Amino acid sequence: MLSGSFAPLTWNERDPSHDTQRRRLGNEFDQLCAQARAIPGYENFLKPVSIRQRLKEIALNGPVVILFSALNCSYAIIVQLDHDGDVKFTRICCIYDGDGSSKVGECCSDYVVSSYTPTIGALISSKKTCEAIARTDLKVLLAAVPVPFKGARLRGTVSEVEQISQLLSEEERMALPPEDDTLLDPQAGATVNTILDNLRDANIFHLASHGTQIPDSPLDSGFIMRDSKLTISSLMQLPQPKGFLAFLSACETAKGDKAQSNEAMHLAATMLFVGFKSVIGTMWFMTDEDGPHVAKHVYTQLLAPKDGYLDPEAVPYALDEAVRALREKGLPPERWSLFIHFGI
Repeated sequence: MLSGSFAPLTWNERDPSHDTQRRRLGNEFDQLCAQARAIPGYENFLKPVSIRQRLKEIALNGPVVILFSALNCSYAIIVQLDHDGDVKFTRICCIYDGDGSSKVGECCSDYVVSSYTPTIGALISSKKTCEAIARTDLKVLLAAVPVPFKGARLRGTVSEVEQISQLLSEEERMALPPEDDTLLDPQAGATVNTILDNLRDANIFHLASHGTQIPDSPLDSGFIMRDSKLTISSLMQLPQPKGFLAFLSACETAKGDKAQSNEAMHLAATMLFVGFKSVIGTMWFMTDEDGPHVAKHVYTQLLAPKDGYLDPEAVPYALDEAVRALREKGLPPERWSLFIHFGI
């Protein structure tokens, strides 16, 4: 119990002149904003960007499909621009037949080349910050882990980096320590620190290794390196403002978290988060021998232009062609449908 004498609390009365001044400044601010918005090109000055405007920005280069998944029925909203440049919406409802069959017949990839994004904001950010990469400024961090600290050997990773290196000059490929460079020694392999120390300077990152998604702790998902695991939590600490392409040639690099299916918490999304504008990943286990085929096809197309600049739109089309080639060989869907492109 408190004892003693206390003075009653008193509050200063509001000064009416303060309210008058606040209203006057508010009106003056509104008038200045109105003057600014009367200037062509500044109609939305200090206004929040409308969702319609955001959708218009992302649909400039082609239709965007927003997917909504439910237990027995899924919806797709197609966002595209009409002849007047305004946003047009088309809603499609898909009902599962539930037969569980895996027939390979007519499918979406027969008609469109798909790129994915975890959020609309991520796509807009990538488009706004994407800059053309001159071939003379190319810095490729090319790494492989044929002998990981745990798991089976990956002999195909050696062939994969060899085929990619044939398309690059010595100046374009970032130098690695001899013990980490598979091109010097097939038994060598990249370590966690080698990747973390060099990734910030790379605008293309290619890693051929084992990958794993941890459903109960997605931040611990990562790449199995020669010495330990390169986790999502460690990669998230490295901003990549100059990142152009991350090719994650490993298992489960774009596999979602079952407990948080509405959120993208995987290695491919992490690469977008830190700044890479384009990412290639896999949704489940990949076959070792398919990596070299897909990688060679993508880089051959990406590095083909003679104008000295890399075209970001070449990446999804090159991946689509590589996947089609696997499909035309008669391989089962699980061999070719796992490859996925994120970003622009």
